Amino acid sequence: MLSRGWIRAAGHYYSQVAKEAKDMIFPTDYDATKMFWLINKSGAHGARSGLLPLAKEILIGIVRGRGKVSNISASCEFDNTNNISCYTLTDVLKRIAGTLSKGTSFRFNT
Repeated sequence: MLSRGWIRAAGHYYSQVAKEAKDMIFPTDYDATKMFWLINKSGAHGARSGLLPLAKEILIGIVRGRGKVSNISASCEFDNTNNISCYTLTDVLKRIAGTLSKGTSFRFNT
């Protein structure tokens, strides 16, 4: 939402576009689901390595964004007590720690 529609989010498992991008970008023996990825024209930036490119893309989106964004939905799994697992404080803190502890990039040859 911050990028005003400039950045499109896609899950690792639920989006056909994300599956096709994963097949094109990552080596076949690489597990891309280990971290979040920002994919832009310069390459694929994972976790910690993607934070600065993410900030840059958000700023570009603020300037060039596609306008008002609505109908954003997040896919979450339900735990055994029917709580949405991706929004618990513990899981959010685990994802933040994981983002800061990992990072890699795959540069595109342009």
